[in-house]
Amino acid sequence: MGSPHLVRDELDLGVILRDVATSDQSDVVVVLTTRTGQHRPDYDAEELARQVPEARVVVVPAHLSGRALAQRLGEDLSVFGGAARVYPVRRGSAGYVAPVFATQFRPAGEVFPQLVLAAKNAVARLTREVAATSASGDAVAGVATLPPADRAGVIQIDTPELARVFAQHLLEPGRTKPTLLVTRRAGSTTPEVDVDQILTEVAGLVDVVEMGTGAASWAFADALAHFPGTECYGGAARVYPTGLDWTTNLNRSPLRFTWNPSDAAASTEALIRDALAATHASGHETAPEASRKAEGKVQGIVSGRILVALAGGGNATIWPELTTPNVGADQLAVAGMKVSGLLDRNTGRLDVTGSLVPPGQALIDYRPGSQVLGRVVAVERELAVLELFPEVQVALPAEAIIAGRFIIDVRQWLSVGETVVARVVQPGDGTDDWEASLLDIDPSQVPLAAPPLLPGGPPWLDQPTEDVDEDDEAPAESQQPVSPAPLARPPEVAEVRPDDPEVTRLAGELRAMTVERDALSAQLARQKQVSTRLDDQLKTLRTRARSLEAQAARATKRQEAAESKLAALADARADRELDRVAFHFPEEQFRYEVHLEWARRIPAAEKARLPEGQYLLGPDFLTTLDALDERDRTKAVEVVVDIITGRVHDLPGRQTHQLRAGSGGDDAYVTRDDGATCWRVSLQHKTPQARRLHFWMLADGTYELSSVRRHDDMTP
Repeated sequence: MGSPHLVRDELDLGVILRDVATSDQSDVVVVLTTRTGQHRPDYDAEELARQVPEARVVVVPAHLSGRALAQRLGEDLSVFGGAARVYPVRRGSAGYVAPVFATQFRPAGEVFPQLVLAAKNAVARLTREVAATSASGDAVAGVATLPPADRAGVIQIDTPELARVFAQHLLEPGRTKPTLLVTRRAGSTTPEVDVDQILTEVAGLVDVVEMGTGAASWAFADALAHFPGTECYGGAARVYPTGLDWTTNLNRSPLRFTWNPSDAAASTEALIRDALAATHASGHETAPEASRKAEGKVQGIVSGRILVALAGGGNATIWPELTTPNVGADQLAVAGMKVSGLLDRNTGRLDVTGSLVPPGQALIDYRPGSQVLGRVVAVERELAVLELFPEVQVALPAEAIIAGRFIIDVRQWLSVGETVVARVVQPGDGTDDWEASLLDIDPSQVPLAAPPLLPGGPPWLDQPTEDVDEDDEAPAESQQPVSPAPLARPPEVAEVRPDDPEVTRLAGELRAMTVERDALSAQLARQKQVSTRLDDQLKTLRTRARSLEAQAARATKRQEAAESKLAALADARADRELDRVAFHFPEEQFRYEVHLEWARRIPAAEKARLPEGQYLLGPDFLTTLDALDERDRTKAVEVVVDIITGRVHDLPGRQTHQLRAGSGGDDAYVTRDDGATCWRVSLQHKTPQARRLHFWMLADGTYELSSVRRHDDMTP
């Protein structure tokens, strides 16, 4: 397709993407977006076009990748904020999958191979479909396919060729079902885990594949060589979720080992949980034809399943893993609560996902300053991710976690799975744009109870345990030892003489071994208690440290503020007066005012992301600017800062839009022969003949300030 195409305006956007995600699309399209204030996307567009020349690579600037792109493609298929998206060719009535690749928590260099792979797979799939159509057949000659499952429901992979095809299948971004792979040890004829139990629990939800260790497993590993750590052999097992995130984030596909027969049951249960969690993440829904509406009352929780007595008689179970990710049964339901959903007639599972409380409703009481509970779901060196409610995640930079003068490693202060008290800085819209902080927490204020996941259910998070003073707790060694479970009575041995010396000796040895075993069991129990207690103390100390550090930082800030407030107030007025007459020439004076406004308005931490961009002054700009009074001139300078940093398109109050030749909605957009487009932004609101600032966006991304006009004046 040649070089990447840069979208320059809304008209260009409509022409280039007119057929994307429609039945008229004839080639694979990859859309790369830029971040606000940046002119280039996070990913190398030229390199992508070189590696996948058959795809059409399109770069959409930040000011066009929000509302404008969503209007073209719909909210579900839009992309923005530096992310990329691959749009394969739509075929018939089949489900349409356009994978998104973002760099919010991982460097672009790590995500780029996934993006290239998805584009190549989409091109290869299109090539196969075209070849199949031209041959008037359902399959392409020479292309191997996976064999069908055997009678037990397991797909057997026993040749290198099938192993390579299997790897290719896993790397398909449009794969709709997770895949559970179990392997056999070299020379073994059966896997280490209980495949029958796995099939009973997850039949129909995931594809179950079995592979021996040998030529097939080595071919499988070679096929995944570009993604280290994703292979599986030697008796291990793992679940491969849908999508491609598992190729670089191994936490998405944990490897399960079975070191000895006693581990088999635990490994089997872990694989079932992984499979169900991956099924839920893939968007699984209970098939309407195999279900009916049902309601009932929760009886209790057994083995991680919620037991429900149905209103019309009979029983059902709710599986937490198929309801919401990383949530246990006790976080969903309590005995006696009423539940309703779709009952799967074949499995007896009650699907209650339709009853889940929407995030917007669940968090309606969360306001700025509210102290709330959150669960830590990710921790990196410089940030952590806090989950206020399933699907509502907040990225916390280091400065929102610990206040101090030193650079810290967030991993020393937080751990994944920990429940913490956070302060809401700014509520978001639904699941997006929430801001929170772990600073300025009032220890005397009880945080809001976490909302329930289901109506009438328990809080989805428990309050963190209160601090325990170590002096009030006796050392673990002085605690009452835990009594081990009694040994089962050994079987009776017939015709043994009780006075036989050998029997007496063996009985003595047995008693000695029993005493030793009981002592070791008690010691192990004590060590587990110590470990648990120390873990709790570590969390407590971390919380205390964060609180003390925050208190110290607040005290320092108050002291510094008190010392400098009077001087700052006295100097501010004088500085402002001098700033207005700093230069003799109007252009120098204006550029000086813009630079000062940028320096004052953009925080230090944001200056690298929102640099002071280059701009030109049109011949009429300063003349029309001089007609403004001091207040409106100050407003104009503020708007110019928003323009040259690129964020003017993201501020609804600015009402930024392309200038038309007239006031009608069908009037043409104003452009110049050099390809520049004219834009209009508000300086005033709700005043007669409110002022508007006009500027040109040049083809190379440079801004040219044109003029300041009245509302009805359409002169560029």
